Amino acid sequence: TILESIEHESFSEYTLRDWNRYDEVESINSIRSQIEAGNINALSKKQIQFFNTMMFRLSFNKDIVAIQREDGLNAIAAKQHKPYRTWVARLRDFGTYHPEYNPHPPTLAAWRIVTPAIDRTMIAERNPYHYRIDVEGNQLPYFDRVVFQIEKEQQVRLLLMQSGNIDFQTRDIQSSDWSGLKGKEFNGKYRIFRWANDYCGELNFYTLQTNRDPVIGPIISDKRFRYALSLGLNRKEMIDVYWQGLGNPAQCSTPKGSPFYSEDHTNKYLKYDIEQANALLDELGLDKRGSDGIRLLPNGEPLILNVHTGQTNLSKILQMACNYWQKLGINAQLKQASRASYNRKLSLGQLEIGVANEGDSYFGPLLPARYAPSHPAECPQWFSWVQWYHSKGVGGTEPPPHFKQRKAIWDKIVFAETKEEVMANWSIIQKLTADEMPYIGVCTSPGQIVYKKNNFKNVPRYALAGWIAHQPGNCCPEVFFKDGEDE
Repeated sequence: TILESIEHESFSEYTLRDWNRYDEVESINSIRSQIEAGNINALSKKQIQFFNTMMFRLSFNKDIVAIQREDGLNAIAAKQHKPYRTWVARLRDFGTYHPEYNPHPPTLAAWRIVTPAIDRTMIAERNPYHYRIDVEGNQLPYFDRVVFQIEKEQQVRLLLMQSGNIDFQTRDIQSSDWSGLKGKEFNGKYRIFRWANDYCGELNFYTLQTNRDPVIGPIISDKRFRYALSLGLNRKEMIDVYWQGLGNPAQCSTPKGSPFYSEDHTNKYLKYDIEQANALLDELGLDKRGSDGIRLLPNGEPLILNVHTGQTNLSKILQMACNYWQKLGINAQLKQASRASYNRKLSLGQLEIGVANEGDSYFGPLLPARYAPSHPAECPQWFSWVQWYHSKGVGGTEPPPHFKQRKAIWDKIVFAETKEEVMANWSIIQKLTADEMPYIGVCTSPGQIVYKKNNFKNVPRYALAGWIAHQPGNCCPEVFFKDGEDE
């Protein structure tokens, strides 16, 4: 069975996919218990259909009928001329045009990757049939070959740029690299500048509102607790120390200049105010403290708040946040773990505070996860509630009325027929979000650092960066070119 297969695997190596499989079996057992207890009339049609489908699959040998659709896709992937462990791995290889991975070479893209995915140096060769030409009729792209060097070590990447051994770079440049790169800009014969990001903030916190702990869960689900955490952050100091003064204090909201911008949301509980933060925590019933100054939970245990992250590059700024919250009597502890462990805690409802890099998008409803139940993977703050919607009531937990209200407003935006309807309902959901503050933001984005050699041409000085913008693809890299020696 699925349960037996999961039990034989390393618990620490569970992925979110493993836990989704586990949830399916748990759902089957729950439905079966109701049937055995004579409560079949309490089951919905979808629950009965789900149960019958899964029992049908479980009754067959897995080589004949897959236990679930994903297992079937994985079985197909394993039988390819190049065996794959999962269907996802197989699908990813469709993005390369190396004959070992994908024997179908036609593409409309400007270049095609011709090296194995495992290589540290990836090469993309020009597509001679690319459909674009420049204004003089020359075939694009200009570059015959693009070479990507995969380097995981930040310090090595920095040294390569400072020494002028990279032509162009936008990804994986840290804010802390700015001063080091700027100081050697002239001698290195390169320039660095910033493109505006299409989102607000580089660091945001969320509390898991579907946390299942009977003591800590109701506390971190209370918006007053999030207000207190927000008021306890000295954002000006964080910006000066970590982002070198670039950026302004802001909540996790649509950036200024966006048609979806809300000044009220951006500035909500933004001031550094320890006195007000302490008053809110006292109001929550956390007014008693131990001899060490740590607040006590209703059951008398100390208030320990684990801040979970899988990103080591943020450890310094995250520790700063923990230090601020400790001043409020909250024993905030930074917990770094693998993505699999992070997802496991999220799925089990054991996460307390999670960390997200990007804030809300300039494009509002196009990336609504901070505001609306789009998908469980995108909405960790409401994980099991969104999972309930996504699975049509089979998995997750049924959300409370206030969240169902949010979902109803989001549906109006999705099915709106006019821009006016979208904006009217977005305004409502934005006010709800400002009031509930599911995410705690720190600052506006300092922007995406762009590095280019002096002889690397046609790179725009101003552009939009980010997930939706997809830099540098939005800057027409087909027309980038190198002009002679370094200047």
